[in-house]
Amino acid sequence: MSSSSQKPFHREDVEGVCTIVANGPQLGADTSSQLYEMAENAIASGLKQVVFNLDNIGSIQSVAIGILLQLQKRVREAGGALKVCRIHSDVMRLLTLTHSAELFDIHPRQRDAVEAFLQTRN
Repeated sequence: MSSSSQKPFHREDVEGVCTIVANGPQLGADTSSQLYEMAENAIASGLKQVVFNLDNIGSIQSVAIGILLQLQKRVREAGGALKVCRIHSDVMRLLTLTHSAELFDIHPRQRDAVEAFLQTRN
């Protein structure tokens, strides 16, 4: 599949945790609504533990931060939680400057985020 026809996200359900992986390179207004829809579909299917993997995202627009916050609120309203992982330094810098980093449960690796959910089940 060529990068021009590649979808902006793909979903991997890992041990009952919905992991949404961004295919990059930027998270902006045009892709954020698709992210929200994908998470909404996961919630509707009964998966309320969501990990958003930003490994392939090199830049993020401020509107996307708002969508991430809305997504986190929606997941919490459904009785779940959102974790974010694999954040590049430029993206982390923007999250820090906008005081958004402290609002997310951030993990260095996808596996760490999934395991954090699995530990809460025991």
